[in-house]
Amino acid sequence: MRSEGADDGEVPTVARREDIPLDAADRRPELADQLARDETQGRDVRVAAGPGVYAADSAWVVPLDGVGAGWLAPASKLSPIGSPITRQHPVELAVPTARQMARVKGRVGLTMLNWRGSVPAALQVLSALVDNALQHGSTSQHVDTSLQVCLSITESQQLLVDVRDFNPVFADFRDVRAGVGDGLLAELVRRGAITDLTWFVSPEAQSKTVRAVLIAGVVEP
Repeated sequence: MRSEGADDGEVPTVARREDIPLDAADRRPELADQLARDETQGRDVRVAAGPGVYAADSAWVVPLDGVGAGWLAPASKLSPIGSPITRQHPVELAVPTARQMARVKGRVGLTMLNWRGSVPAALQVLSALVDNALQHGSTSQHVDTSLQVCLSITESQQLLVDVRDFNPVFADFRDVRAGVGDGLLAELVRRGAITDLTWFVSPEAQSKTVRAVLIAGVVEP
């Protein structure tokens, strides 16, 4: 999990592959370079185009835009994108109290990570992701489980806020990422509080992680 951010650093963005139809998921690795999540190393990568070949040194990767299934890619075809993560703070939020505890544990985490940006803005983004996860990614069967959250700081001082829920689908992702709609996530994108928004499915396809990227000093809530 990660993000990057610096007062004057360049923001890496994750371009959506609009040229790939939703029904072509099984052909994605053959079409062109892919932006994906390397679940083996916990990093975002660009996967070089071309036919896959057997390699002992390989990694399980999933599309960063959540479209299509994951695949096993040779390590030689992977190149990291974005700034490397320098420190992380994982958090577990019990579902019954996740909304109340997100700001409490989030503030502690941001302090421990020495986040140089707006703490209120970061907490608002975290709260929006947690609320979205509770609304669309959990049911009564998950009441005794926890949401997995991770706050990360990259080498260029961006903040990555990752929230994992129990639903492998993000139906209106394109609209939210474009800042369209009435939800808080879309509003935060429109305001620039979230400089990038991506999501990826877990290897077992039973859950997803939504990631928001923040830059220090961009927006005050």
